Amino acid sequence: MKTILFICTGNTCRSPMAVSILKQMLKQNNLKANVISAGLDVREGQPMTENAKTALKQLGIRKSKHMSKQLTKQMLDKSDLVVTMTNQQKQHLPKMRKIISLADLIGQDIEDPFMQNLEVYVATAKQIQRALQKIVDYLKQGV
Repeated sequence: MKTILFICTGNTCRSPMAVSILKQMLKQNNLKANVISAGLDVREGQPMTENAKTALKQLGIRKSKHMSKQLTKQMLDKSDLVVTMTNQQKQHLPKMRKIISLADLIGQDIEDPFMQNLEVYVATAKQIQRALQKIVDYLKQGV
């Protein structure tokens, strides 16, 4: 089974939302993958932000259990696909073919909604969902 790793900065908003969104999309499409997340600058053990949880709920997405984790080399090595939220985050990682940013898929970075209002979180979740459809389409091809 393939492992997909999502990376953002603090691992409390965008990457955990991406995990929850992709897990639901995979289930709806009868696809399987191990989906995890981590951050580049993390205070370990933090839950997903309340606005992220609420945004997912508003979109009808069940949130996954989550506690923030710092990205490790082992996580990178064990993942088949590594997805950052921005091109700048991708530049902080080693040059590897398996690392992409969501901007590579939809032409724009997924900006950090941290400490912003719920509307920003919902818009961010929808943007992530749109980008992840491209990953689901790719996985449907059996690659």
